[in-house]
Amino acid sequence: MTAPDMESSACRIMKFTLRYTGKLPSTGNGSAKKPPQKLPVIWAIRNEIATQLEGVFLAHPAINSAGSIHSRAAYNVLRVPIMRGGFGFLPLVRVDLETVCALTIKMLVNHEVGSVVTQAGDLDNRIKTLLDALRMPKDNEFMGNRPTSDPCPCLLHDDAMVVDLCVSQQRWYSRLPQTEKDVELHLDVEVKTARPNFYTPAFGIE
Repeated sequence: MTAPDMESSACRIMKFTLRYTGKLPSTGNGSAKKPPQKLPVIWAIRNEIATQLEGVFLAHPAINSAGSIHSRAAYNVLRVPIMRGGFGFLPLVRVDLETVCALTIKMLVNHEVGSVVTQAGDLDNRIKTLLDALRMPKDNEFMGNRPTSDPCPCLLHDDAMVVDLCVSQQRWYSRLPQTEKDVELHLDVEVKTARPNFYTPAFGIE
C-alpha cells in the first residue's frame, strides 16, 4: 500500500462527533493546581465522554481487532492502559501512534452570544476546563473522584496534542432548566498523524 497523500501538515485518519450537556464553568486563574470544586465537573465531562469513546473503540474500523494487520496493531496499542491514580486510562490520541487531534467545537450557551465574560467565566477558561476533561488526569487530580470504568477511554494523552482548535458559540434555546454554567457541546474530532507510519494504513484517508 502506498503512503497516503498529505493534507496540509497532517493526514486525516479518523472523524467522529462527541457530545456533552451539563455544567462547564471556567478552570479559574490558570493555576496548575485545579480548585477542588472544579474537579467534579471535569470528571463528569470525562466520564460522559468515556462512554461515547468506548463506542468509537468498539466500532471504528481503524482500530478493529478483527481487521488488517495495521488495524490489529493499532487496537493492541490502544488497549494498553496508562496508569494514573491507581486506574488505567486508554487515550485515543497518543504518542505510541504518532497521532494528534483537531477539534471543532460548537458551544450552545445559556446567555447572549457576545457576552464573552459571564458568571460562568470567560470563554478561554471554559475551553481549558473542557480540554482538561478530554485528557488523562494527572496523579493529583483525583481527590475522591474516579472513572466510571477501568480502564477508562479518553480522547487525549495530553492536551498539547490538540494542534487545531475552532470554537463557535450559539444561543441555546432549550426548555430545560439552565444557568449560565450550562452548555450543550458538539465536538467534531479529527484524529491525524503528522507523517505516515506503520499504523496509518489502518485508518485510511478520506
